[in-house]
Amino acid sequence: MVKTSLTRRLANFAYNFSYNSVSDFVIKQVKRCLLDYLGVTLAGYETPLGKTIVNYVKNIGGCREATLIGDGCQVPCSNAAFANATLGHILELDDGHRYARGHPGVTSIPAVLSIAEKEDSHGKDVVTAIILGYEIFARIAKAINPSHLLRGFHTTGTCGTFGAAIAAGKVLDLNEKELTNALGIAGTQASGLMEVFWGESRIKPLQAGKAAQSGVLAAILAKEGITAPDTILEGEKGFIRATSDSYNLEQIVKGLNQDFEIMNT
Repeated sequence: MVKTSLTRRLANFAYNFSYNSVSDFVIKQVKRCLLDYLGVTLAGYETPLGKTIVNYVKNIGGCREATLIGDGCQVPCSNAAFANATLGHILELDDGHRYARGHPGVTSIPAVLSIAEKEDSHGKDVVTAIILGYEIFARIAKAINPSHLLRGFHTTGTCGTFGAAIAAGKVLDLNEKELTNALGIAGTQASGLMEVFWGESRIKPLQAGKAAQSGVLAAILAKEGITAPDTILEGEKGFIRATSDSYNLEQIVKGLNQDFEIMNT
């Protein structure tokens, strides 16, 4: 009997997950996290880096699909995700997950909002996708940390790409195979280095931005039929073994659909 890959198991979970799968208590937490994200993003917009990022994506131009928070201008959804995620991470006040060693909200939420605005999605779809973004981020991150961080990888930039891909893919109503491909495409883009803390560097927030943008791109490409490995997480040359020396694969699926990681932020 062929064992289902971890990547496909996460995709299956995300595909079958629905708004009715969670309690009002979890939904209330989503709303708290969303408000928190909007607050720190508006504050980030007022900074010099925030203004630079917003002006950059506005100057690129393109289709008017999603709003730049704080500015009100609309840009292509992937660029909106990049800018809004970067703004949300500038002041380091965005929500965090202690055991995942990263910030799940700042990558998942802007990815969801950008796609949802483009697709004119229902509020319940937004809530459902945000829960999934946190879930995928935290489960992968818990499985590979603290080794991942000790190797020099920035969890928000790396695992945030997977969370953003699944979250955006849920809004796009991807099927199970497409969600599996979205994870695979995300895995080839997942990046971020802790060296950004040294010196006078101000680029750390960009890693959150790139994670959100890459996640949106992964979901869009998967919807268009682009394929990717269904073992991107656990494969011999996959993300987990490439970015950590010590890992616990059981952490990825333990308590799946029972204990929601957004409650641990």
